[in-house]
Amino acid sequence: MYVTPVSFTPAPAVTQAPNRVEELNDSYQDAMSDLMQRGASNDYMQTLIGNQEQFVGLLSQAEQDGGDAKAFIRNLGAEDRAVLQKVHSLGSAITDSDIDAMSDEGAANLLRMRGDGQDSNHDGLTDRGTGHTFKFPDSNTPSSVAAAWNTTMEGLSPKDRMSAEGMLLIELSTANINIDENGKVNRAEPGDIDWVNPFNSHFSYQDWAQGQLDYLEAFKDSMSTEQYETGKHFSSAFLANLQAEGAA
Repeated sequence: MYVTPVSFTPAPAVTQAPNRVEELNDSYQDAMSDLMQRGASNDYMQTLIGNQEQFVGLLSQAEQDGGDAKAFIRNLGAEDRAVLQKVHSLGSAITDSDIDAMSDEGAANLLRMRGDGQDSNHDGLTDRGTGHTFKFPDSNTPSSVAAAWNTTMEGLSPKDRMSAEGMLLIELSTANINIDENGKVNRAEPGDIDWVNPFNSHFSYQDWAQGQLDYLEAFKDSMSTEQYETGKHFSSAFLANLQAEGAA
């Protein structure tokens, strides 16, 4: 299924303030540091370094333009499109047909820092280009939950981070599977009218973490010791951090 209307605030002046360009460069460096911690390859890191100046320039230009993201990308030449492709790790060159297929959210997120994509339609996925990606926390996650999650992630390996995020991806996936009266399994896809985002305002992350602990205890004998211990450590820590942050 996947692994991956927005407008920009117009700039107050025609020329981007130098300090804003500095802010964009700082954000780019922060994004690179985060990706390195997550285990990004050396080749990709070199790609990011080599494309920083041009990418920051495009973001600065897009902010000044303040218009429709799809129209902005459509007006870019092949070289600038290639920069967006490389920084966002898109599988192929950005064609006009790709731009037609993008959601407004997907186009707008190409003109944001890697990792700063917004889930503008609140479907639980963050579009980037033509792809749908799952990330946690996302732009709609309550700040207290995000703080608890980030504390829980401290010191974890990239593999364990991915494993923890995968547990929440499973929550999203299973919410979109249903069985009809004939016993047929149906699965909604992003964009379908029956697509469900379980992480709404009524979702309790504390209940979810406790549910993970209950599941581990119930099926302890049917999993490896490593799987059990890793899952228990993460779920216990996340629950404790949620409680400390006063998150639901």
